[in-house]
Amino acid sequence: MYAKLAVSLFIIVILSFVVVGAQINSSNATVVTETPALEILPVEETPLVIQPIEETTPNTLTGSLVIEPVVEQTILTTIMELLMDKISVIRGQLVQLTASLFYGDGSPAVNKGIDFYAGEVKIGSDITDNVGKAKLLWDTSPFGANVYVISAEYVGENGVEGSSAGANVVITEVLPETANTSLLTAAAVVAPVVTAPVEKIESCTTVQFQDTEHVYGTCTQNMVRCSGLGNSTCATVEEEYRCETGQQVVTKSYQQCTTTKLRVNNGQKIVEIDLKEYACSNTESGSMITVICDSKYDGNGDGKCNSGESCQQILVNGTTIQKLEKNSDDEYRADDESYFMQDISMVVIQ
Repeated sequence: MYAKLAVSLFIIVILSFVVVGAQINSSNATVVTETPALEILPVEETPLVIQPIEETTPNTLTGSLVIEPVVEQTILTTIMELLMDKISVIRGQLVQLTASLFYGDGSPAVNKGIDFYAGEVKIGSDITDNVGKAKLLWDTSPFGANVYVISAEYVGENGVEGSSAGANVVITEVLPETANTSLLTAAAVVAPVVTAPVEKIESCTTVQFQDTEHVYGTCTQNMVRCSGLGNSTCATVEEEYRCETGQQVVTKSYQQCTTTKLRVNNGQKIVEIDLKEYACSNTESGSMITVICDSKYDGNGDGKCNSGESCQQILVNGTTIQKLEKNSDDEYRADDESYFMQDISMVVIQ
């Protein structure tokens, strides 16, 4: 009986341990919940568009960059020429200055300001006309005896380069008169200079050009030379001779001169006549000098006046100077109403 009781208790204890272990396992069990699989959707490919950069400088309103086109500026070159009716004067005489301003292609630079200088002293200004010319009549009275560099200057402006030209003018003083001429030394007595009644005044420029020259040197050649009776003995000898060895390009130059003025001197009066717009011829009879000029623009420019041409006649007779003109009339008049050309320019020096 006790044996059965002990077996029963043993079974009960075993079952208790089984039940407790089952509860423990139940409480420690991990609950696994099925999670649905993550579906990976395909990424839609969007093409990458690179926009061109159109901005380089900051825009104060948007903060973006704004491109500013670069405009290439063309610089025009200019050429200045300066002509003077006298290069040696007595203090107080007037000197006619004429500046001509051209672009590099030869066309006139119109409506440009030209400044004239005697050394560093500004003596006047003028505006170029429709043919690119600016003029100034320079009074030498304020200047002492000396050599002056007379220049015409164009300072340039936006897109146009400046240019200048100059030449020397000699100003001398008149010797004071003295009652006792015996005080003059032999060295001060100068023989009078005899000049032609009409002289041509030329303006010359140096023109350069390229030329091809032959180059010569010494060359050698083999020659058969014979001697003896009947040229019985012959031998080949080397001989030298002058020959062309090549060519070379050299720079040469020449003076190109144009008559710009006529200087008329009858011993009592000296007159300089400008030939820019006229061509002239002259005749002489004692102290009477007659100059006939026909227009290069309303004539054939041969210095002879034909019917229908615009002509001017200058008479230098003793101390009297007279200028006449004609166009449609056959006779010269002091004032021809049909004359429409610009009068010829002339300066009385003495």
